[in-house]
Amino acid sequence: MACSAKVNGCPTTHFCLMKPGQKIGVCCVSKRHVCNLSVDRGPCSVSVPRYFYSPMNQTCTKFEYGGCAGNLNNFATNEHCESFCEGVVSDFLTSYNDDAASVETYELGFSLTGPQIPHAARKRAQQTLAEFLSEKFSLSKSSIQDVVIMDDNTARFTIKDAHAGAIAKNISDAVSSGLEFPLNGNYYRAEPHTWFAHQLAERTASNTTRVIFWGKFFACS
Repeated sequence: MACSAKVNGCPTTHFCLMKPGQKIGVCCVSKRHVCNLSVDRGPCSVSVPRYFYSPMNQTCTKFEYGGCAGNLNNFATNEHCESFCEGVVSDFLTSYNDDAASVETYELGFSLTGPQIPHAARKRAQQTLAEFLSEKFSLSKSSIQDVVIMDDNTARFTIKDAHAGAIAKNISDAVSSGLEFPLNGNYYRAEPHTWFAHQLAERTASNTTRVIFWGKFFACS
């Protein structure tokens, strides 16, 4: 499904992803949506061991998949499940905590220069990046969610805060000025030309959600 920064044609469970320099993007399902789906073994009777993510417990659990239909919260391995859904919390808990105030949600990201981060060190690298952002920009750890570093050293994360727009602007300015963070004896720098910012939603005290899309994007992952 096609979309653009000016005209959002995506359903609320997806976001508009565009490559730098392009005016038309594609709708990609959000991992928050996938990882909040209830376990569904499907109508078929085959028994296939799979894993689903529980956002309430923030853990992956084995289940017997029937072999057809079901939903996207269905992973071949526990490692894939944990890697994809790491940091995603229950929409119920998020909504409960957000009811008292207006909360903005931004997905941000950039590519990191430096040695490729091996898969075995990825989880620790994601934790290090989250801690660095929290300290560098004086953010509570609960404001930084869904931190993911991909195979090509692209880092993506979500800022959920009443002042997320201002925080995104501060991070953008820092990236433009040569933002670096240390990891395993190396310094990784955020590449300014790969920076993207994507406002997912703004939740008001009345629980009304306004969805806006803007920025520069990579391919779906």
